[in-house]
Amino acid sequence: MARGVTILCYTWLVRRSKSYNSRLVQTQFNTSRPAMYLSCCRKWVATRLMHGDHRTISVNVDASFFLTRAVLPHMRKQGYGRIIHIASYTFEEPELGLGVYDASKAAIIGLVHAASVEAGLGVTVNAVMPELIRMDQVWMQVFSHPLFDRVIQKQNTKRCGLPEDIAHTSGFVASPEAAFTTGPIFDVSGGETFYQTQYNEIVFHNGRPQETNNKGLLRHGM
Repeated sequence: MARGVTILCYTWLVRRSKSYNSRLVQTQFNTSRPAMYLSCCRKWVATRLMHGDHRTISVNVDASFFLTRAVLPHMRKQGYGRIIHIASYTFEEPELGLGVYDASKAAIIGLVHAASVEAGLGVTVNAVMPELIRMDQVWMQVFSHPLFDRVIQKQNTKRCGLPEDIAHTSGFVASPEAAFTTGPIFDVSGGETFYQTQYNEIVFHNGRPQETNNKGLLRHGM
């Protein structure tokens, strides 16, 4: 880490008002010069859209939105800044039973696109989109092991994603070398996007086009 760099961590207090959280962050930024903001808000709950509540949206979306809005004026004023949001591969391939989480992470992509347009010269806004990452709190869950196996089968890189994979990608996006890149999604899925594109086929089932996987099985069969 470079000398003179201070890392500040903020916790978005879901039970407090948005104005309270915003004032708390704004007070700190009045006495510091933020050069990089990385948002890794995550509330992962297996909840369908019809049965979920707003807490997941509040953690994943509200915190990212209001913290971005807090740092952006300071970065624009100083003519330099890096804003990075950690999204999720569920944006590309939603998981059944994770409707609220999927929707919240899709909103992050929209936030990145919108903020990159308004960021101003010298300020970039990007998203890092990982697949399932092997972290201790996830790996300790018994149900996660077959889930990891299924994810790995869909990847070109046949191994679990690691926190370091996100860190290294985020490190590049935060660097001065990434000054000409703003708005896109950095895919950290082990090649799953390419794998799906390469091996999926389109067949007709009951007169309608259906997508199949590389084994010829209907993904959305009827």
